[in-house]
Amino acid sequence: MKRTSPLPLILLLIPLLLGTAAMAQASEGAPAEDLLRQSLSIHRNGRHNHLLTGLRRLRDPDLQPLFAYLATSTLAPLEAHGILGLAELKPKRGINLEQVAQIDDAQIQGQVITLAMDQDLLS
Repeated sequence: MKRTSPLPLILLLIPLLLGTAAMAQASEGAPAEDLLRQSLSIHRNGRHNHLLTGLRRLRDPDLQPLFAYLATSTLAPLEAHGILGLAELKPKRGINLEQVAQIDDAQIQGQVITLAMDQDLLS
């Protein structure tokens, strides 16, 4: 059974934590929250892939909770980005093959393995 993360709840609580004025200012100057929210949903045009790939390329250790959350997603494309993101953040970069084996969609599973090979994440 997959464990869920409190990340979606945290995203919903951000306006309350920051306050209305701060939120209005943040939404004018920094749409990061909106982009993060968009990355957590599958879009027909593949926007989520671009957003999540961009986040993975940052290789920011602070994104580890996001990738851990995504790695437990029931949506295979999001799960794939989570697994790859976690693999890219490890000091000794490498993919968790047990997580890859748990991806239900064989096509997504193959894409994850191909990307892992391209990025030297398989040892």
